[in-house]
Amino acid sequence: TEIGYYDLHGELLTLLRWPGADRIVIEADVEAYRSHHLDRADDDNSRRRTEEWLQGQTYPERFPAYGNVIVDSEGYLWVEEFHPEWEEHRFWMVFDDELRMLGTVQMPGRFVVQQIGSDFVLGYTWDELDVEYVLLYELIKR
Repeated sequence: TEIGYYDLHGELLTLLRWPGADRIVIEADVEAYRSHHLDRADDDNSRRRTEEWLQGQTYPERFPAYGNVIVDSEGYLWVEEFHPEWEEHRFWMVFDDELRMLGTVQMPGRFVVQQIGSDFVLGYTWDELDVEYVLLYELIKR
């Protein structure tokens, strides 16, 4: 798995590479996707429409290698490992300004990162009624 690191002129400076699992989409993944969407249906009519929509879906052979990429206030690169939306946790790999991997940070599955500072992670989440909440987590470096 790799990410290109470019300067302001679009010149490739280096490639950040790390070993990653080759996540092939299997039937269990497709069933989890289907169940996730069907479980969110509010009533029989909504469930029927969702089932019709799912019938027309095609599925990729593989999951993406990573999700979001954020540079924090210290210049560190945070790369979110790809996860299906129904997975409980999200994992972020953190690389320093020389692109050395510092470690992995686990975040709650329903937490969307918006900003990372030297001692905080700011984002939002939502509840079962889709009401959004802003959250600020303390970032403790070890």
